[in-house]
Amino acid sequence: APPQPSSPPLPPSPPPSPPPASPPHPPPPAPPPPTRLSPARCDALFRDRDGIFRQMWNREGWMQLHGGEPCWGRNDGGRSYFDNVLMGTSCDNNWYEGFMGWQEWDGDAPAVLGFDSSIDGYCRGLQGRRRRLARGNATTGNAADGDDATTMSNRRRRLNAAWLCHEVNRNILMLFGTNVHGTGAGYNSCRNLEWQICAALGRLPGQRSPRIVFSTAPSELDTAGARPLGKCGGYKPRGCGWQSYANDDIFFLEVCIYAKICRNRDKLFRLRRGEFFICDVDEEGFRDLQHLLADGPHPKR
Repeated sequence: APPQPSSPPLPPSPPPSPPPASPPHPPPPAPPPPTRLSPARCDALFRDRDGIFRQMWNREGWMQLHGGEPCWGRNDGGRSYFDNVLMGTSCDNNWYEGFMGWQEWDGDAPAVLGFDSSIDGYCRGLQGRRRRLARGNATTGNAADGDDATTMSNRRRRLNAAWLCHEVNRNILMLFGTNVHGTGAGYNSCRNLEWQICAALGRLPGQRSPRIVFSTAPSELDTAGARPLGKCGGYKPRGCGWQSYANDDIFFLEVCIYAKICRNRDKLFRLRRGEFFICDVDEEGFRDLQHLLADGPHPKR
């Protein structure tokens, strides 16, 4: 029989399929913008002799220094003032002077800090704990002649926030008048610093613990953000311009003061809104703050 033709050779086997690609790793989170508040950012703001934090200490509240008298006076470089602040000498004072008189509390009254609108919202959210208090002895805060509609609206919101917070045992700072605590001056950043240190020591009237709460989380503050520093935001009884500062600026200052004087400053920037904070007061940090503030801004050119 004739030979049978051989079968053609089989084609080579295809190479094995490559293993499926691993899913890409998610990119690392973007770092916070350099303008977001942090301990380092706060320190830099205080060390900037041309910055607003060095200017906010005029004896006349809401006015920048620019060569004026600092609120601690011109004697002894402010040493007596800062010593008394750290000792809490002024804590047992009426921090609602010129508004609703001495406070009455029926429980621990932590200190609340934040933008005015967020303080209002925070205390309003606690109204299930509300005490019914008469509001008949409150003043309107001595409205200034010529206040525009926005300033008057902000003033009313601040006064309402003070009542709302008082009714739920929360301390806020609300000073009006021209001789606050017998100092011969009205509200200014020195009174604000005293109140903050008293809050950190747990020695404000009504406080039974050194708890502080922020209605806006410190980590949300951005000097170039939606509510920036030095751009005349919030209550501004002395108007806008190079010569003044406004209420939003004060909240930036408050947060950065705690970033300077609390050992647990890193925890400050991990807080959520409404979360309690207890400042571990650091005398070395306070004295560094004292040195920077007493050094003042650059002299007028």
